[in-house]
Amino acid sequence: MAEQATTPTTEAAPEQKADAAAEKPAAAADAAPAEPAKAEEAKADTPAKDDSKAAAASSATAADGNESDEEPADDEPRVIPGEEDETEVFKMRARLFRFATTDEGKEWKDRGTGDARILKHNESGKYRIVMRREKTLKLCANHLILPGMKLEVNVTSDRSWVYHSPADLADDEPKPETFAIRFANADNARLFKEKFEACQKELEEKEK
Repeated sequence: MAEQATTPTTEAAPEQKADAAAEKPAAAADAAPAEPAKAEEAKADTPAKDDSKAAAASSATAADGNESDEEPADDEPRVIPGEEDETEVFKMRARLFRFATTDEGKEWKDRGTGDARILKHNESGKYRIVMRREKTLKLCANHLILPGMKLEVNVTSDRSWVYHSPADLADDEPKPETFAIRFANADNARLFKEKFEACQKELEEKEK
């Protein structure tokens, strides 16, 4: 599915408008995405490229015009190639946006809705966030959780976070990305933050 674009007046994380059929991220007057990671952080290990794109080559596109952030009634587990050596430790439905630079300037672009999952590698113990769009399973996020990453509060919403990844592999080549991830409610957002930071704490302990 082609990414939908909106142009916020400031560099603020998106928020859902009342009309779900025309949902676009809203701008906050005083919010800004996380600052880009330092150069040395970008040298951190990156997750292996995901082979699931071939399985997502369907011509179907993810419905995003009238979708909600609520959990779907039918949540069947999917077997995804490339995850055989990992264990899922967290899963929560969310909507993802990335802060992109275009010919018209910087703007939030919709990456899609799906399950935001945290996977732990069974041997290395590293954690990564993997998110795929519903129906097509097209990757919209694929990056490691690193100790230096920080979830920033989105002042326009109590159910979303803004954070920076120095090397996201959703588009095959590693590149820095600033994301805004929005959940169905504040409780779900809090659970994601708690798990995210628990993974970071475990990684920090291993590095000591």
